[in-house]
Amino acid sequence: TPSQEFPLSEEARALLEKMILAMKLQLDEVRFASWPYEVETLAEEVVQALAVGGERQPVLLFGAFGWKSLTGQELSPGDITEFNGRRVFATFSPGELLDNPSQKRLDWVHLQKLMKEL
Repeated sequence: TPSQEFPLSEEARALLEKMILAMKLQLDEVRFASWPYEVETLAEEVVQALAVGGERQPVLLFGAFGWKSLTGQELSPGDITEFNGRRVFATFSPGELLDNPSQKRLDWVHLQKLMKEL
């Protein structure tokens, strides 16, 4: 499960866990990494997080904060790209979904795209 260091409210953490379970994944199968608040350490921490797991294992970004700092590329929810040979899927963060519940249906479409690659 997301650790206490993972910067989510209790409500957002619960939603994230539901999203993962809806993808038919177990919480202990998922690696969580948060974007650091200091942009200087962003690239190093994200590259390390993306290096964990199988090289073909896709990555799901909940929110695209910091992605541009790492790659120079803008990502929006629903976008799919490649990073170091791995498919990267972007979708809404749990906080965004709590603020805009009408986006949950579109988020499910994004999660289904990822599920096809698992």
